[in-house]
Amino acid sequence: MSKISCDIVKDILPLYYDNVCSNDSKKIVEEHLSGCDSCKNELDRIEEDIKIPKEEIKKNRNDANVIKKISSFWNRSRVKSFIKGVIISALLFSLISGILTWVFAIGTKAHSEDVNITTTINEITTPLEAGAIRLELTNGKRLRVTTRPVYGVDENGKKTEVGYVIKPYSVQPFPGKDNKKYTIGYPPTSDFTVTVSFKDKDIVYSMTDKGLSELK
Repeated sequence: MSKISCDIVKDILPLYYDNVCSNDSKKIVEEHLSGCDSCKNELDRIEEDIKIPKEEIKKNRNDANVIKKISSFWNRSRVKSFIKGVIISALLFSLISGILTWVFAIGTKAHSEDVNITTTINEITTPLEAGAIRLELTNGKRLRVTTRPVYGVDENGKKTEVGYVIKPYSVQPFPGKDNKKYTIGYPPTSDFTVTVSFKDKDIVYSMTDKGLSELK
């Protein structure tokens, strides 16, 4: 077999290194490399040139994995932060709503000194109403009142209303709702009582021949 030139071998070396040349070409290259230092050095150079990119690829892959992990952690952190933000916002909304409801809708139980109470008698007494009791809040706030009936049993064993409990509350006023007065009628029943329950004390009114009068 005629001796092959170095130029031809160097052209084949990349194919030889990648192991994609024919068996005959591989045999020729190996025979040539056994006696040619120049071509051996060229093969070493090819191997070194290819090795560096492989190491770079591996390094880049590792860097990409690190970045991916950081990105995943960041995304999880963002989700957690978002959930925490939603929970905190909901709690703040509930707290603020509760405070506003308490201030503008519920209020605090009124003191007796802040409420004027008057009672009246109807000139013509009806079976349903003998007169009325009126409350007026004087502290500049809005009056809110709850009324609870009190029941008893008459001589025939029948359940009947024998009075009611009025609870006045002092509420912050706001436009359109600044009511300071409350009126409720009472029936012409001899044992009927009305209890006005304040923060500091209760005042009880009972039926007399002059209508409701405060019990002393």
